[in-house]
Amino acid sequence: MNKKNLILIVDDQPSNLEFLSRFLKKSGFDIQVLQDGTTALERVVEIDPDLILLDIIMPGIDGLEVCRRLKSWGETKDIPIIFMTALNDVLDKVSGLTVGGADYITKPFQEDEVLARINLHIKQARMMQEIERSNLHLKQEIDRRKLLEKQLIDSKTRLSFLIDRAPLGVIEWNQTFEVSTWNPAAEIIFGYSEEEALKLRGFKFIFTEHSRVYFGKVFAELLNNKLISHHTHKNLTKDGKIIVCEWYNTVVIDEQDNVIGIVAIVVDVTKRKRAEDEIQLLLNTIQAVNVVSDVRSALEVTLRQIIETIEWDFGEAWIPNSTENCLEYSTGLGIDDPNIDIFKQQNLQLTFLPNQGLPGQVWHSRKLEWIEDISLIRDSTFSHSQIAKNTGLKTALGLPIIQDNEVLAILVLFKKDTLVPDERLLDLLNAVTKQLGSLIQRKKIEANLAIANQQLQHLATIDSLTQIPNRRYFDDSLKSEWRRLQRENSFISLILCDVDYFKPYNDNYGHQAGDECLVRVARAINNAIRRPADCVARYGGEEFAIILPNTNLEGAIHVANLVRSALQKLKIPHQYSQVSEYISISLGITSTIPSGDSSPEALIAKADRALYQAKSQGRDRYAVS
Repeated sequence: MNKKNLILIVDDQPSNLEFLSRFLKKSGFDIQVLQDGTTALERVVEIDPDLILLDIIMPGIDGLEVCRRLKSWGETKDIPIIFMTALNDVLDKVSGLTVGGADYITKPFQEDEVLARINLHIKQARMMQEIERSNLHLKQEIDRRKLLEKQLIDSKTRLSFLIDRAPLGVIEWNQTFEVSTWNPAAEIIFGYSEEEALKLRGFKFIFTEHSRVYFGKVFAELLNNKLISHHTHKNLTKDGKIIVCEWYNTVVIDEQDNVIGIVAIVVDVTKRKRAEDEIQLLLNTIQAVNVVSDVRSALEVTLRQIIETIEWDFGEAWIPNSTENCLEYSTGLGIDDPNIDIFKQQNLQLTFLPNQGLPGQVWHSRKLEWIEDISLIRDSTFSHSQIAKNTGLKTALGLPIIQDNEVLAILVLFKKDTLVPDERLLDLLNAVTKQLGSLIQRKKIEANLAIANQQLQHLATIDSLTQIPNRRYFDDSLKSEWRRLQRENSFISLILCDVDYFKPYNDNYGHQAGDECLVRVARAINNAIRRPADCVARYGGEEFAIILPNTNLEGAIHVANLVRSALQKLKIPHQYSQVSEYISISLGITSTIPSGDSSPEALIAKADRALYQAKSQGRDRYAVS
């Protein structure tokens, strides 16, 4: 069987199976159908589908239980499941998503919607599989390099390994810090010949300014206490290049145990340190991007990691705008420099069309671009070359971030020095951007899922007609406020409202007019409530409920009068009412301080009795219980 795009349909209704099978086969999918949950659980591993369409209501094991079991099995937990449910089964939809469903489609089925949702979730599942494979490959590579490092440390001793394999510089200073020994390896490392070095005094000529003070203290400690020390420092070569060296230092002692100098074994570890930094950059980037919530933040933390690791001066990120017809500025950061701050501020106003400027060229070509000196490039290639020249920036590197043949962003890095292309650096940055592409795509998927969840949460708690909280939200809110006010020993009041003679209104004016009436009534009640903590909800049919935290009976009566006044101002004609020529409302009010001897249900019952009393007394009024 061709496993490409295989869909398993589980439904006990032959008409649904026939429609979906015919439609999806026509759309290029392979189809397998089953008619009950038990068979689906028995055969799903054998079938190994790319996606499952699962009916919720079936004889025997229902769809929710089937989904729950599949998500608990290692072989099936990653298969996307789309529930099939009736249009108005909101609770089924929410329950399906809660047990692990990826999405739902409603009956009667719309072909375009079904096809779009299936394609979306198959694509997302494959993206997640690719991300997992990439992460596994990266972890294996990191473990391999760590193993190599451990092997280096464990083989004999670190010093013997360095002596046997690495170019070891040997430098000796006498008590007056004159260089007395400078071997050929030291000449290779630092660039000074033995003749040049023997004429120099001290050690400042091979140390950076930051390292000189520290190393002076190390030498003083060696001379005073006859110690052995090991340090890693940034050093300077004769041509001004910064390298990283490991230093193994000890004192030279004569026959009378007097200190007569210091000898140092020096190893140039610049390449090894760079490899370590590369691994750390990949790890730091992955960890940093994983904890941020959006694409812009992911780009910012990536730029920070890159700039700090490769020691460049400034970096910026450009992303396609919402219509994807130009690039807009996303973020930028670098060293503390007023000129670079000006450069950044001016870039905020820029956009780039495809093939315009360095970001646009990289966007168009989908390949990295290295410019050795941007101040020498004409404006058509680098549109703000004069600004860059004033800032002192020289080298620029543009990198595309691509995933599934889509350019997600462009990174542009700057250095104040003129540099020729560095293949090792480019390999490192290519690895970072490739991994970043997968991570950013995952962030986009997570953002879309979050939006979908918010929409579902909205549907689950808001009344679709009146757009105020529904009965479910009311129940949850009342329980929550009850517990809070019980702890605070404070009042809670509840008002139940019923539109008077609404059935005759609905029967005579029509259901559309009835719906419009309820919408206006709900809006009027909601506008009459002044405090953010108060809650107005549609309780059912033409009934509404008002929760008033931290409100005693007197305050609740005041709110009831405000509601009645708001309804009277609407002047909605109702010639079939027996109490008024306009729509009116009856209200039942109760108030209490929550305690362990009572409950939210008891509060509702008291308010309901008060509402019944208001109706019995003639309607268009409130009553208190």
